[in-house]
Amino acid sequence: MTECPKCGFDQVPSGECPQCGIIIAKYRERHPAGGVQPTEEYRHTHEGSHQAGYEQRSARPGRGAPGQPEGKSPLWLEKSKGLLKNLTGRFTPDEGQGNLITDALFHGLLMLVITLIVYTALLYAMRVMWIFYAATPVGEQFVGGFTKKAQEIEYLLDLVSPLFALEVAMTAFLICLAVGAGSRFLHITSSIYVSIGAPGRILLCGLPLTAVVASCLQPRHGFEVWSVAYAAALVPTLALYSVCFSISSAVLPEFGELLKRAAPLRAAAARRILGFFEKPGL
Repeated sequence: MTECPKCGFDQVPSGECPQCGIIIAKYRERHPAGGVQPTEEYRHTHEGSHQAGYEQRSARPGRGAPGQPEGKSPLWLEKSKGLLKNLTGRFTPDEGQGNLITDALFHGLLMLVITLIVYTALLYAMRVMWIFYAATPVGEQFVGGFTKKAQEIEYLLDLVSPLFALEVAMTAFLICLAVGAGSRFLHITSSIYVSIGAPGRILLCGLPLTAVVASCLQPRHGFEVWSVAYAAALVPTLALYSVCFSISSAVLPEFGELLKRAAPLRAAAARRILGFFEKPGL
């Protein structure tokens, strides 16, 4: 930066002062001693004009206006961003809803892990208990009187392993999650499921879902007695159906809520179509 020898204006080195308009080289030829230094009164008087000139240069296209950072986006781009954010925000959960979804997913994953551990331990305990029971007189009488059912129970207990427990638990989890999603979308969860207590939920949801899971397990593992497949699916289904309904309620909207959210978009589309046909010449 250099200083004008006449008015003292700080500027980029050039041949002419943008403030007072003198030719610096000619002025210095006429005032070889360095020229007359501007007084404090002169500086104070022209301080406002210096600042005004700086603001005018700062407000040129491509630079930010006074009080705003340089490189600010054009007005049309800001409006486009706002419109896009408004449209996407209609179908994007806010921060509170996002926390609710995260909590529901974490709770569901935690419940799935706990169910898998407990169910695996229970299967192994049932196998040990069946060995002792079959050795008792009552057990021998049961095996002799219900041979086919006893064989199915032994077949089930022979399948006991962590992989079998994982398969049954994941089958129950996915089926309950799918039914919960459909119930949430069709407004069944909020109108029926929430209004009944725990016993009613077990009767109306838990036991029927267990039957669905058992129907999926029976042909896959070749159970000839359906009640044995039902017993194998009972514990994981009853442990997971409630959390699956909670996940569906937190993540998915209802059908009526979707229509309500889409109403402004449908209205905007209708206005555009009407405006197109109302143009002159159409």
